[in-house]
Amino acid sequence: MDKTLKPEIRQELGAVADLELGERSALGGYIYSAGFVSFIIAIPFAKEHPKFSILYGSITFFISLIRSYWTMARSKLYAKNAVLWRKGLIVVVLIHGILQGLFCAWVFYKYGVSVQSLFALLLTVAISAGAVASYRSHIKVLRWHMTLMLFPTIILLCFARNQLSYGLDFLLVQIYLFIFLQANTYHELYWAAITDNKLLELHQKEIEVARQTAEQANKAKSEFLAGLSHEIRTPMNAILGMTDVLWNAPLDETAHNHVGIIRRAGKALMSLINDILDLSKIEAGRVELEEINFEMSELVHKTLEMMMVIAREKGITLSSSVAADIPEVIGDPYRLQQIFLNLISNSLKFTEQGSITVRVEKISQQGNDITLRCDIIDTGVGISGDKLETIFGSFTQADSSTTRKYGGTGLGLTISQRLARLMGGEIKVSSEPGRGSVFSVFIKMRAVLDTKSRWVDDKDIRLEDIKQMNPLNILLVDDNEENREVVRSYLLGLPFHLDIAQNGAQGVEQFKKKKYDLVYMDIRMPVMDGYEATRHIRQWEKEQVSSQKDQKPVSIVAFTASIFEHETKKIIEAGCTALLMKPALKEEFLKTILRYGR
Repeated sequence: MDKTLKPEIRQELGAVADLELGERSALGGYIYSAGFVSFIIAIPFAKEHPKFSILYGSITFFISLIRSYWTMARSKLYAKNAVLWRKGLIVVVLIHGILQGLFCAWVFYKYGVSVQSLFALLLTVAISAGAVASYRSHIKVLRWHMTLMLFPTIILLCFARNQLSYGLDFLLVQIYLFIFLQANTYHELYWAAITDNKLLELHQKEIEVARQTAEQANKAKSEFLAGLSHEIRTPMNAILGMTDVLWNAPLDETAHNHVGIIRRAGKALMSLINDILDLSKIEAGRVELEEINFEMSELVHKTLEMMMVIAREKGITLSSSVAADIPEVIGDPYRLQQIFLNLISNSLKFTEQGSITVRVEKISQQGNDITLRCDIIDTGVGISGDKLETIFGSFTQADSSTTRKYGGTGLGLTISQRLARLMGGEIKVSSEPGRGSVFSVFIKMRAVLDTKSRWVDDKDIRLEDIKQMNPLNILLVDDNEENREVVRSYLLGLPFHLDIAQNGAQGVEQFKKKKYDLVYMDIRMPVMDGYEATRHIRQWEKEQVSSQKDQKPVSIVAFTASIFEHETKKIIEAGCTALLMKPALKEEFLKTILRYGR
């Protein structure tokens, strides 16, 4: 046994070896009796020595019975007294060895080198060889057993004083040494095997403990991030919402500029928060990709539209080129657009003049599997060769002065690379300082077989339609006064009547008393949260179906700062129709009224 192992492990392995010895020896004792029976059947030994045969056979069989009981009841006896059980088994094993060894020597003494003695010797050698496997866990027992079985005959043949006996004795010594060496090898292999198995078992337990610890830490991290997201996004909704209202209010030029500064700073802060939370979700494996049909040319066009204002302000030409042979594909257009926005925004940041081009081409297609290459080419400051390997690291930029000069955290490229890998692709970059960079996105997608599901952009909804809508009764359930004030400001001058509830319980009671066309439900609230309130409303609606058969369920929009997938799933399962993320600006808020208002 390895002496470097901890005492408790050595003790446990010793117990394993003892019980395995008992298991292997359970029926082994009867081989001695069976060998003697075969001996007296083959040779008329019993007729010549009847008293000896009866005495020897009885003793051997009696010892076999004791050994059988001792091994069959090993678990119970070992639990009571391990040392006594082990010593008892060793004693009966060695008694068997003594009996067999003395019997073989006695036969040689009586018959010399003859058929009878050679038969007895064959049985003895066979039992000795078989014991190597049975007693390999206890090398001392094995050695003593072999010695007691073979040495009486070896010693007797030394005094026989004839050439045949000497030759047979020499052969028997060689057999003894061979079995002895084999026993050592078997012993070492056995202990190496059970030691490795034990260490592997301990390692697996450590891995399992580490896995459970990691899962608990990941769960705690997710809960922390969910809470942090809620606590940050809730006041950010008020900040961005009210600045959005002020931005569209009649202000003098100085005040308008001040509001603009607050507005830009708030959006920059919100972008940073989104990046950090996005990265956390990706690292936690909580990002699930959509499977939606979309046109690549349409996606690129809408992406450039979103970045066009910034490009015009800087005097940069923004253009695209999408190969005509790219078919409609299936994938996640939202995450792919996020990659494009990050890369184009990065190029706009580092390009003072010139152009940015988005070029998409098909590299290969095998059946429905398509590999696309999307290049974002700019004429910006470029990146030196020794920095190309580091730019995709979290919070990493090519130069320490980059953040001071251009801003940003370096998370955009990290998130884009990880999203690309989730899509089975990769982002590569080539650059020349002073001449620009090329970011190449390689992604794998599938061609569309049908066109049942199409990507629909919210910009297809016209906000002017709001003024033509019939008056709607809207219920807002939110415990935060600032957020309630933001919604009130959004709806000023519009044909909507807004009622307020400060927690889920109040919201349920108000919903039962009045007919509403749309409900905005915060999720994290005191007294009763949004999950429970939504379930109560849905249950109440079901109870009213019998009396109002034409009544359709009211749309409930979860208006929340929770952004994690597991919470989104809970929101939908609770009965919410849709989810509107805080902070939401006026335009985005009004679009949900157009889409879900009854």
